[in-house]
Amino acid sequence: MPTITRSGTAQSQSFIMQQITKSTAGYVSIQEQVTTGYKAQRFAGISDVAAQTVNLANHKATLDQYMKSSDVVTSRLSATNESLQNIIDVAAKFRAQLIQGMTANQGDDAQLGALAEGYLDEVQGALNSNLAGVFVFGGTKNDQPPVDLSDSVANANGTYFTGTAQKMSARIDESTVISYGATADHQGFQDLIGSLQMTTTGYNSLASMETALDTLNSA
Repeated sequence: MPTITRSGTAQSQSFIMQQITKSTAGYVSIQEQVTTGYKAQRFAGISDVAAQTVNLANHKATLDQYMKSSDVVTSRLSATNESLQNIIDVAAKFRAQLIQGMTANQGDDAQLGALAEGYLDEVQGALNSNLAGVFVFGGTKNDQPPVDLSDSVANANGTYFTGTAQKMSARIDESTVISYGATADHQGFQDLIGSLQMTTTGYNSLASMETALDTLNSA
């Protein structure tokens, strides 16, 4: 089965969420200190804060900004995962139909080519997902959709991507900057798109279909 996974790897997403959860706990503590007039319920809870000369209210304002950054990261990861699930579903359906189309007396070759074209449109839509003006698969470039699958040559050689390979980043506390998300030039996406493109024109060739399946299995 295709091995395209959510948010780059499940491990990286888990680490990001752990960092956000850890930072959020600190935000809540500072907010309680400001709103109740107490620095903490126990002195041990404020040892680090008490050692600083920063005004508590100013410190809270800074932490509020970190919390907003964490919320943005969480929202973008959620949008990324939703799109990735759509792409994974496309890859699974296409693989099953490709195998069926390669079986003697099974399927309609021309229909398989049309299905592949439709799946290319679905993949393009998923990779151009936009959340509040940010293309979640575009890296740090957001002036245009990062994927254009209208060029068959670019699809075949993996040069369809117009974003940046650099992932988005965010500071979620004073000592932690995280890099997160996925970019549409990931090799798994290239393999899926290349396999689909090959099928749109080579659906009547068994050799082409075998190559398309091998490419898809590498995704």
